[in-house]
Amino acid sequence: LGYRNKLRLFTVSQFGNMLLGMKKFNTHKVVPIKKCLIATDSVNQAMVHSQKEIVSSDSTINELTIRATNSGNVMLTCQCARNNRFTKEAIESLTKIPNIKSLYSKINDSSHLRHGNAYVVESVLGKSYRIGVDSFFQVNNHGLANLIEITKDCVGDDSDFILDAHCGVGTFAIQLAERCNQVWGIDISSSSIELASQNAS
Repeated sequence: LGYRNKLRLFTVSQFGNMLLGMKKFNTHKVVPIKKCLIATDSVNQAMVHSQKEIVSSDSTINELTIRATNSGNVMLTCQCARNNRFTKEAIESLTKIPNIKSLYSKINDSSHLRHGNAYVVESVLGKSYRIGVDSFFQVNNHGLANLIEITKDCVGDDSDFILDAHCGVGTFAIQLAERCNQVWGIDISSSSIELASQNAS
């Protein structure tokens, strides 16, 4: 079942400790979990290690997003209410997690790189993609590969021009570039366009 390469988790305080969990359907209640059955092993391992590091209820981390690549590299994003001493200590502790390549903290809408690289790299069908903290990328890599192959079949081999609306980091545009003379990608996110350009080069 483990296919999902990204999880958004929430913190809840119980008996003085901070636990990670998911929100119960149609409520704001956070239900602590130890494992997500549809997440990859790398995501679940990162969740377990994160749980060990975020223990203080004085930390203002209220959300934790985990993204793991096929190779097991991890990007963590901590959503914080404010940047107090306990929050800084918790974020510093998270740098100890195995295979962590990128760690961000977010306060309101402002992202701050705290550790490692500004992106992680994912490989799909022989192409490598840099994925940033706010980038959209399919959460099911096996499903993504199938979607790309289906799209290639629909495009054929004799297209002159392809417009990829909402191209993100160039996931489809880069794969389709070998099938036509010219591909344009459009996205509302300037950071995604920058990464798409890097991924295409």
